[in-house]
Amino acid sequence: MSPKKRRKPDRGRTSTRGGAHAVTPLAVALREAPRLTGTDRLIVKLVASSWLGLAWSTRDTVATDAEGDLVREIARAQRSRPDRARAALAALAAIAVPPWGDEARAALPAAASADSGGPPRPVSTRRWSDAWDSERLYVLAYAEPVPHSVVVKAVVLDGLVVEELVVEVPGESTPPPEDAARDDIDAVLAEVADALRQTDELWPARDDGEYTEARAFVRWLVQGAPRLVEPRPSLSAAERAWMVDELVARRCPWSRLDEPTVRQFARIFIGYGERLLFAGPLAWSPTAAVHFLLDWFPVEVSVDPEVGSEVPALLSVWVQIALERRGLTQEHIDEVVEAVVSVEDEFTESLPDPEWDAFREEITRRVEAEGSTLRNGAAVHRAVLAHYAEAAAPPAPEG
Repeated sequence: MSPKKRRKPDRGRTSTRGGAHAVTPLAVALREAPRLTGTDRLIVKLVASSWLGLAWSTRDTVATDAEGDLVREIARAQRSRPDRARAALAALAAIAVPPWGDEARAALPAAASADSGGPPRPVSTRRWSDAWDSERLYVLAYAEPVPHSVVVKAVVLDGLVVEELVVEVPGESTPPPEDAARDDIDAVLAEVADALRQTDELWPARDDGEYTEARAFVRWLVQGAPRLVEPRPSLSAAERAWMVDELVARRCPWSRLDEPTVRQFARIFIGYGERLLFAGPLAWSPTAAVHFLLDWFPVEVSVDPEVGSEVPALLSVWVQIALERRGLTQEHIDEVVEAVVSVEDEFTESLPDPEWDAFREEITRRVEAEGSTLRNGAAVHRAVLAHYAEAAAPPAPEG
């Protein structure tokens, strides 16, 4: 989906973190604020949001209040550039969210006007998810200050994370999927608010414009939404036992894994699902399967390569069992199995190689015996030559 965004005044050169020609959020706000006179209120709010997004995306790693810092800088700028600073503060006050919003309002002179009312309520909301609930799309339709929609695209793995925030107006909007259902407004507001919170907690932080430009505007819209309480589904003891037994029964008859090992892997699959699949231990998707094999398993599980090479085939059986129990069609189950097969070679290559590990340990030992480190290329070269020279030398005569 690539809907057109609500057009904002041209910014010119944008800021890049640490770039030689970086433009500060303060400079951008003071330059753009006067252009907002006579502009419709939606544009004003989106431009103010983009300033806050710029502050968020270019903040130092230790900064915890980037928005507040920008507000305070603009407030101080009233001494030298009063008209521009007050116009910027008025725009920020229009999407005020505590605590920085309180500072923006307080910094405005009493006579200054500001569109600082509370956020409007959506006239309707729609929610869509794919077959595995690994991607979600929320569409919030508003009538004020002009008709517009907010589209929130999120991914679901070990949490609910926003990928893209888009504000659309009639004539520029992209229709939602046909099966996107109208949903309870408060429930959608709560999910979007929770997705923003979880995305903000990511590290490294999301600092791309697809998220940051409209972030403050959407946060203003969902402020006051009820806190989302969405406990992760879990398996009962009986369900766990059944699924473990089912994996044992369905495993490939030519598999080299014995029954205790298969049961151990079943518990690993369940543990991964309960801890890391936001939608529950049965919510295996193509993305989750690839993440398990390429990102999680090599770091969290240590196995012999011969055992590890059996994992993709065993996982294919497991997702078949899990997704059947979840009620998915065979077509959607097959897509997850295909994702497993597609990365099988890459997964196998990531498994530890005992011979290579032993070789590396020997070279490290030889280099350290010289009083050097692996950063010394010459020392490593000598150690490798010595290793192969010893390996090629005829064995010493016995006796």
